[in-house]
Formats: sequence, C-alpha cells, structure tokens
Amino acid sequence: MLARLTVTIALLAAAGAWPDAARAQAQDQGQDKDRGQDRSQGAPVRVDTVRSEPLAQTVPVIGRLVARRSGVVAARVNGPVNEVLVEVGDRIEAGQVLARLDATVLQARRTLSAAELAEATATRKARVAARDLARQELKRQEGLKSSAAFNKSRLDE
Repeated sequence: MLARLTVTIALLAAAGAWPDAARAQAQDQGQDKDRGQDRSQGAPVRVDTVRSEPLAQTVPVIGRLVARRSGVVAARVNGPVNEVLVEVGDRIEAGQVLARLDATVLQARRTLSAAELAEATATRKARVAARDLARQELKRQEGLKSSAAFNKSRLDE
C-alpha cells in the first residue's frame, strides 16, 4: 500500500496537487503508528530511463489489393533473371531495362543453334555433291549408249 501511495504522491506532486497528497500520507502514517508500525522510511523505488522505441504491431486483415495503375511487362526472350534493376514503386519510362537475363543459357542456345546450322549446311552440301555426281554418271552412261562398252543394267541404276 505504501508503494502505491508513494507512486501516487509522486504523480500528484508532478501535477501540482502535492499538499493534498502530503496530508493523505501523514494521515496514513499516523494510522500505521497507532497499529504499532512505523513507516517513516519510504519503500525502495526503482527508476528506469525513458527510451523511445518503434512499435511493431501486425494486424490480420482480409482484403484485396488493387493497383491504381498497371502495365504489361514482357521479355523478348525467356530465361532465368540474373539481376533486377528496379524496385517496387520506382517510376520507370518506356523502353527502360527492368531486369537482365542470365546470358549463359542464351549463349548456350546460340552456340547450339550455330552448330545445328553448320550441320544442316554440311548435309546440304553433301547432298548437292551426291546429286551432281549422279548427274555426271548419268551423262557418262548416256554417252556410252552407242558404244560396245555400254551396259543397260548400269543405266537403270
């Protein structure tokens, strides 16, 4: 009770009501003396320093977020993103680079495509050469038709 009274007195004294609080404390101490208790010594009070801290409080809310403005963002090619160059809420302009893709996958695809093109070109050249050889053989066989060395079964091949 004395601790509460001391805190109350301190608060009242700070508010300018000290005389009333002092009178109440004196009456309380007098009653304690009648009971055989001497409380002239105050209760130990601990004082903490006042500090300012940010208050972090979360509140569960159910709802739907809708952007005020939106736009379509599309990449010309697909692939893993290596670096994002803007943050949420940044203002951007048309044509501004927003992210960089990982170039290793794209370079591997390009190398593979170049190898496939080289293979197709080589296959085409081989087929053209085989066609030219067949035409040359046909001309030679047609030239031999009138000679004694002509073989008709060879011409049919």
